[in-house]
Amino acid sequence: MTTKAVENSGPELSWDNNTTAEFLGCHPGHLARLRVTGESPPYFRVGKKVRYDPADVRAWINARKRRSTSEAT
Repeated sequence: MTTKAVENSGPELSWDNNTTAEFLGCHPGHLARLRVTGESPPYFRVGKKVRYDPADVRAWINARKRRSTSEAT
């Protein structure tokens, strides 16, 4: 399969670090620090590149929702 075929195969299957950080509204370096502490959305590597599944990022956001500042994190 060529790169063009992958690009035209439908919705994006994964996001890179910069795209994910932009979606979350944070700096890419912050997202990298979250990976070190284990607090980032689930990710995987393709070679040396970090990738995120958009569905995992959205699930990570939903799991962090709170109704009050007194709720346990």
